Amino acid sequence: MHGDHSFVIEDLGSACGNVSGTLFIDHDQDCAQDANDPGVPFRVLNIEPGSELAITSTHGEYSRNLPLGSYTLAPSGSDLYPLCPSSSPVPFDLTTPIPLAALDMADSSLSSLDLETFISAGPARPGFVHQVQGQVRNTGGQLSSSVDATFTFDPSLSFIGAAPTPTSVVGNVVTWSGLPGLVGFDMLDFSVVLQVPPIPDCSEPPSRTFSKRRNRSQKPMQATTWQPERCDHGQLRPQRQVGSHEQRPKRFAVLHRSGRMDRLRSGSRIREQIRPSRL
Repeated sequence: MHGDHSFVIEDLGSACGNVSGTLFIDHDQDCAQDANDPGVPFRVLNIEPGSELAITSTHGEYSRNLPLGSYTLAPSGSDLYPLCPSSSPVPFDLTTPIPLAALDMADSSLSSLDLETFISAGPARPGFVHQVQGQVRNTGGQLSSSVDATFTFDPSLSFIGAAPTPTSVVGNVVTWSGLPGLVGFDMLDFSVVLQVPPIPDCSEPPSRTFSKRRNRSQKPMQATTWQPERCDHGQLRPQRQVGSHEQRPKRFAVLHRSGRMDRLRSGSRIREQIRPSRL
């Protein structure tokens, strides 16, 4: 929406206070946030009366200034079950002489375990190193068991390395076994470095597949595949400029098997013929 909009920021005056705390998943249900008890990120909190709102941070923390008075606070949504305090909404007061309220909320997750995989990569350039990033995310509050992850890359590429260190690399399949379980809203990051051959077979663009499972006995729950739209059929060589041209393109060219070298700039092809060169 564009244009001018008017709004009013009310002055709370000197008679105001603050409520703050953490909303977290209490896996061991001891009413205290331990190392494996994740904060619930980016959750809207409803404060009444007044229809006031707060929102949690990445780590489940929140803070809100309010006029002095009596209020209730409750997380939005229906996927959390209150443990400590045992009911929701939770009442609190902001009064003098210390108008501050510290209110932590330990909850249990009612959502099912949901692990997702993500994969991203730039273009695969012939003759260059190619890096692929993968990730397994726990999108809910449930605690997962150990995680097995598998990355399958196009067999025309060569494996160079990966982080964390894989359990095994067999052919074009990279496997991580027995990784620690993911607490709620946690994630695991992966990185794989591959070598693209100088003159690849581009009859089919290279693809990569990243999948995971909660333990070895289960079939993969999800597989994420990335495949580029095209592959440059040739070898990148520094351009040997011949003659003068109206436009000055980038200093790279694609040398085709036919011996013709095309100058490239911003995805467009400029006409130019260069004598055949030996690979």
